[in-house]
Amino acid sequence: MRTETAAHGVGPRQRYRVAAGFFAFCCILVGLPIALAQPVDTTPPWRDADEAARQLVAAQVRLLDARDSLVTAEADLEQLKLNQGDNNEETLVVAVQLQDTQDRARALAIEAYINGGSAIEATYLLDAATANDFAYRSTLISEGADAVARSTRDYFEMRAAATAEALALADRIEEKDRAIEWARVEIAQAEAALADAEWVMTIAEINRQADELMEKWGRADPTEEQWEKLRWCEAQGNYSTNTGNSFYGAYQFTVTTWIDMGGAGLPSDARPEEQDARARYLYALRGSGYNQGGSWPLCGRHLPR
Repeated sequence: MRTETAAHGVGPRQRYRVAAGFFAFCCILVGLPIALAQPVDTTPPWRDADEAARQLVAAQVRLLDARDSLVTAEADLEQLKLNQGDNNEETLVVAVQLQDTQDRARALAIEAYINGGSAIEATYLLDAATANDFAYRSTLISEGADAVARSTRDYFEMRAAATAEALALADRIEEKDRAIEWARVEIAQAEAALADAEWVMTIAEINRQADELMEKWGRADPTEEQWEKLRWCEAQGNYSTNTGNSFYGAYQFTVTTWIDMGGAGLPSDARPEEQDARARYLYALRGSGYNQGGSWPLCGRHLPR
């Protein structure tokens, strides 16, 4: 499938590339999970409604499990604090302060690295437009480093003064806090996965209906090569084509035909997979229209008759 991509040239690119490369380290520093590449086929089942339905159910279950994990983690933390009892109130206060100070030091360390440090710091300073801007940025970097140093010093001083009971409790609180953070990240990832699965299911259902129509009318399913030739003939393969001639997208739908095929808005604004599916549905319903004034009266020659 041909897709169009846009080039984005905003801001100091090198700075953001280095920051993105450091993201994994930041996740480890704060105990957050990192999505790793898996050696599996991740091609969405655009034309397999049954498999799309299975993946949708799996995504729904994943989100429910993630939400359950968050509820459990939050309850575990609350129970841990309640179980200390009145006689250990001071220990609990110290433990919570230790954990808060550690979290603050971690957050400041990450912020300081993103806003300065090594290659990023140099790029950040070199990107200054004026001498005053350079001085301002230098101050920010210096103050950020000082804040990290102060927070780290405060944390280790608190640890040195804390009792063994407070240190052990702080470690258990940190463990529960990390479990809560992991659960929240998993929820965000699961919500995104569910949205993707719902979209795939929508497209797979359009293709399922097209399959039924092709069988009903005895049409041959065009190959991807034939579809690509059609798209190139109609719009040079550009899914976002909108020249103001009342024909839109890679298949040059009119708005009326697009709506008849179940679409909404302008065809050129739709994702490529939706344009592909609705064009396939149109072909299954009406044929190529070649030399008949139909769907694609000229470019339809690339599709089966």
